Amino acid sequence: MHGVYAKSTMAKWAWTILHSLAIFTVGWLLLGSGLAHLPAWLQPDAAAGNHLRRWLLFCCSLVLFIRMIITGFVFLRRKFGWDEAVVVAIWLWIIHLTFALLGGKESSPVGWVDGVALALFLLGSYLNTASEWQRHRFKKRPEHQGRLFTDGWFRYSMHINYFGDLVWATGFALLTHSPWAFLIPLIMLLGFQFYQIPILDRYLSQRYGEEFEVYAATTNKLFPSFKR
Repeated sequence: MHGVYAKSTMAKWAWTILHSLAIFTVGWLLLGSGLAHLPAWLQPDAAAGNHLRRWLLFCCSLVLFIRMIITGFVFLRRKFGWDEAVVVAIWLWIIHLTFALLGGKESSPVGWVDGVALALFLLGSYLNTASEWQRHRFKKRPEHQGRLFTDGWFRYSMHINYFGDLVWATGFALLTHSPWAFLIPLIMLLGFQFYQIPILDRYLSQRYGEEFEVYAATTNKLFPSFKR
């Protein structure tokens, strides 16, 4: 709910608990005996999964969990309703389980492709969290109240945080070695382009007026440009 500010403490805690259950489930699947207990049609090669890859997949899920806690309790100042908490929690479950189930059975040894995958995951995580942190520090200063943040990583893309999401999700998908995993970043891209960005841009245009229009006219929407 853009423009409505509230702590939404209970909704955030409920969402965090639901998210933590997803992490425990991923840990059980990847590091415990979870994959072996799944139906054969779902995981016929579960026993052949690479152990190091499973650990890397779990660590990526854990990093995502920690980042989401920081986002929810530090960066997110607007109202976070119960309906949004449930939808986001379900989407996070889908992300974690998809990557765990698809990557957990992959038996190939960890190699250079996985190094690229991890680099993308870390880069995207950094872009998302660092850009949010830059904006958070800017907004905390009294003299910046009512001002649009266009500095830092947001100089290169109006929604660099969303671009970071696409990068880490692509790296996460690559780590599974399954082409089906790339449906996750594809769905995210479509959601950003046709739903989240248009809604957010309408709100920003109404709130910041000419300041936003100048910013929008000189800055890429999603994919960054370093020509500025």
